[in-house]
Amino acid sequence: MSGIGVVMMMRPASADLDLSLTRVTEHGLFVGVVGASGAVGTAAVQIARHCGADVTGVTSTANVELVAALGVRVIDHMQSDFATTGETWDIIIDTTATAPFVRCEQSLKPGGRLVLVLASFAQTLGIGRPPKASGKVVITGYVPARPEDLRTIAEWASRGELKPAIDRSYRLEDAADTPRLRGPGRKRGSVVLVVATDQL
Repeated sequence: MSGIGVVMMMRPASADLDLSLTRVTEHGLFVGVVGASGAVGTAAVQIARHCGADVTGVTSTANVELVAALGVRVIDHMQSDFATTGETWDIIIDTTATAPFVRCEQSLKPGGRLVLVLASFAQTLGIGRPPKASGKVVITGYVPARPEDLRTIAEWASRGELKPAIDRSYRLEDAADTPRLRGPGRKRGSVVLVVATDQL
């Protein structure tokens, strides 16, 4: 399998709820992805959009162009806080551990779902979750990828409908120096370690 193929199979699966979007995202739903320029975020954006959702990506100024190129509307969190814009979404996917329920409660539509990809231990235990009467749900924890999900991802990728965002590729022997070689700042998409040097 090529390096790009590995990224396509690993990143959506590691997002826990990314693959579940193929089951819970319906046409016409509004989905917000916080951290839309990372490996998990770019996968979530593309999968939600492919499933027919109206997607908004939240990212930093430096990555607005990258996320916009995925075909979705973008909110620059350095210019505007998505949680105070007055907009609401059916599903908010937080890949950055910066959008707990208390912050984005008012940004969820009635019956909305907040997906915490990087949930804390307390959040996983259910601390800080909304009351059942609110109708809103916080989703945490591991959701195993089903074989049919992986086949769907592979089919989309083979047709060019789902593409990995790759920050940079490095030889396996340079893995220890990757942080130094990348320099400061957050990565954009995935960092790929290549075992065979002839693939660089």
